[in-house]
Amino acid sequence: TPMRYAALGTDELAIFDPEPHGDEAFPLQVFRRTPRGQFLRVYAGPGPVESKVLRAWLVVVDGGAHVRLARNADGTDLVLTAEEQVRVERERVSALEARLRELESRLATSR
Repeated sequence: TPMRYAALGTDELAIFDPEPHGDEAFPLQVFRRTPRGQFLRVYAGPGPVESKVLRAWLVVVDGGAHVRLARNADGTDLVLTAEEQVRVERERVSALEARLRELESRLATSR
């Protein structure tokens, strides 16, 4: 519960529920500690919502199934997951290897 996190001294708590039920259920809720030390819900809704602690936006994606971090409020600049980062690096290495083969081929034919 949010109050347990408050007792632990948490500055911010984000709760994501991919299947909210009832009138008071929301996909995203954010609780923050105020300057006076209170731990209050500052957001409840579909998102996106800014995380002050993470300095990013929480964005619900995949038809409500997941929450992702984004660098902007409209969620178009998503922070890459670890798997996405690996894929991007592999694609970059493959492109560099292809360019290297092309240059080696040109060098071999020019001799």
